[in-house]
Amino acid sequence: MNILHLSTPNTWRGGEQQVYWLFEGIEAQKTHDQVLVSPENSELLKKSNAKKWNTIALKNSHHFNPFSIRTLVKICRSNKIDLLHLHDAHALNMGILANTLFGLQRPLVFTRRVDFPLKKNWFTRFKYNHSSLKKIICVSSTIKDIIKNDIKELNKITSVHSGVDIHRFPSKQEAIEAYNFKKALKLTSDTILIGNASALSDHKDLITFVKVADHLLKQTDIPVHFVIMGEGKERSAIEHQIHSMNLKKYITLTGFRNDINIVLPQLDIFLMTSVEEGLGTTVLDAMAAGVPVVSTNAGGLKESVIHEKTGLLTNVKDVELLSAHLLKLMTNKAYAEKISTNAKKNVTQNFSKQNMVEGVLKVYDSIL
Repeated sequence: MNILHLSTPNTWRGGEQQVYWLFEGIEAQKTHDQVLVSPENSELLKKSNAKKWNTIALKNSHHFNPFSIRTLVKICRSNKIDLLHLHDAHALNMGILANTLFGLQRPLVFTRRVDFPLKKNWFTRFKYNHSSLKKIICVSSTIKDIIKNDIKELNKITSVHSGVDIHRFPSKQEAIEAYNFKKALKLTSDTILIGNASALSDHKDLITFVKVADHLLKQTDIPVHFVIMGEGKERSAIEHQIHSMNLKKYITLTGFRNDINIVLPQLDIFLMTSVEEGLGTTVLDAMAAGVPVVSTNAGGLKESVIHEKTGLLTNVKDVELLSAHLLKLMTNKAYAEKISTNAKKNVTQNFSKQNMVEGVLKVYDSIL
């Protein structure tokens, strides 16, 4: 089977990491031939080219550009593609238009990673119910439940959890020896380090993260510091919130980091404050790194964060309870260790990248 993967973002976020691991996993099995199509300046293309995979750069990747769509059709025909896997909304648009306007007539698979309802316009209804769209892979059961009322053929919807590399993270001590994160932040070794690693976007609700920090600092004399790792359009709003609450000495924004595998295991607690989340692979990463998690119950987060078993959950924007959960983990180290041990076991069994690859391959096989 010849499979074409289409990913249109230039950025590198959780979705692109999943495409990378999927391609890598199928390559390792040598069961199918693959080609990855992505914009010429995309981070995914750069990382894939470094692996010398079969890639094609799309010079103009606008999803409604007829020249881009025609190029996609030519690529499919010249590479004798049997199936297109579309990894984002713009890619889905291109695949549907390639079939309907340019006569490509190839089966399509689409992965949906976001947990908000489908739009109600006619084109959204048209593309999600198009006969050539054979499967919609939802990265959480929550997403599946959200969209099912808008899909006429329910058997085309399935769920395959996103995965993480469970071998990516060293032990906490090994990580400290490689790069002492607390020391770099000029913190004492006994300071409790609470952090988040994600794109600084509005649905991550890092304003609530700052409010939780403020509330917790007023409840305890235990030395504690907060760190937000990532970059994005909400940075200035977050900085303004930190400044307005006079928390600059207690919260550090590090920007984007290439060493998450080293610094994440050094957190004492991971705090997730999202108001929307497809699944939350950054939480899975924290669990794989052995870090106990306090999280909101937004979207698919509750599928991995089982309250008082693999983490502690609250409703979104519940500043007081999020703070109380943090304090509980800070003051009960045995309980925190139990939570993180359970979480790591759950991730290893149910959320590995190998599980994700096998799940997607089963979807392919069900179509062809």
